[in-house]
Amino acid sequence: MFEYLVAYLTFLGVLVVFLVYTLLLGHLHSAGPVASINYFLLVRLPTLLRSLGGGTLTRLPLLWVFYSILVVGGYSLFAYGTLPFLVEASFPHKAFSFVLMIWTMAWFLATSFSDPGVVTKANYKRMSNVYAYDYVFFGPAECQTCVTPKPARSKHCSDCNRCVMRFDHHCTWINNDVGAKNLWKFWLFLFNTATLTTYTSLLSLWVVHNQIQLYLEADFGKRVLETYEIVAMFLAFHQSMVFMAIFLVLISVVLWWFVLVKTKEIASNVTGNEVMKRRVLVNYIAAKVANNEDATKEKNLLQKGNIYDRGVVTNVMEVFFRDEGEVRLKKKKKE
Repeated sequence: MFEYLVAYLTFLGVLVVFLVYTLLLGHLHSAGPVASINYFLLVRLPTLLRSLGGGTLTRLPLLWVFYSILVVGGYSLFAYGTLPFLVEASFPHKAFSFVLMIWTMAWFLATSFSDPGVVTKANYKRMSNVYAYDYVFFGPAECQTCVTPKPARSKHCSDCNRCVMRFDHHCTWINNDVGAKNLWKFWLFLFNTATLTTYTSLLSLWVVHNQIQLYLEADFGKRVLETYEIVAMFLAFHQSMVFMAIFLVLISVVLWWFVLVKTKEIASNVTGNEVMKRRVLVNYIAAKVANNEDATKEKNLLQKGNIYDRGVVTNVMEVFFRDEGEVRLKKKKKE
């Protein structure tokens, strides 16, 4: 029985992590099952639902709703199924976890409704003075949809039908673009979500450990059952508690990895869009080399490096503490 329960909980945990990883990071895979599932869940399925809704679901933010249910509903299950078993210093942990959940949802909403740095006919000239073209991934061009010149590092988002300055990516979880003006909010949103899941996972593990100890102490005086049988009994009666602990631990690992990825990008002043462009260029060079074609021109472009990297401190200041244009334009005036 013990082996079956462990296998069952492990399977559920791995399945949940795989689905969350696929939803969050599946777009980083250029091909394969993860990329296919990500495309189906985020593109084909919403399109199908919209068609079934006769056009009434055109702007339905599916993952936005899912995230809200996941956080609020997940915390409610945690508060109902796990927190009542927390005995030591229970009130401070209950109060702090609740405040942390509210704080996380506040940043989620703030990021969802924030301006990512939309390029318009009124501001494109100013936006064009912020960054120079690197002539690797960005060059003088006009957006065919917006009919507006494209500043360096900007990109047209087909989901939102607009051009965004310093475009990072379109996040379906917040139903918004991430760009020059809200990247710092997006990072804090990720950080707070990871902190919430980590804190609640530690509390869940603490409760599970204490409850197993109580089960063991209740039987060890009689020595009727073996240790693994006691643990199996606990798992059988508290499957939801154990599953919640496993889920929170695994999802915390995924979220912190994502936080580290965005932190590295911010520190080196590179966007998710530029990472993808560089990956495409690398793959293109590899394909030409494999076909014995000359890839000297592409290799020279790749060797130019990132002209936007001005050092870790300035890069971080640019995202978190000052307006994007203010930092760059003041620098140009001094020069």
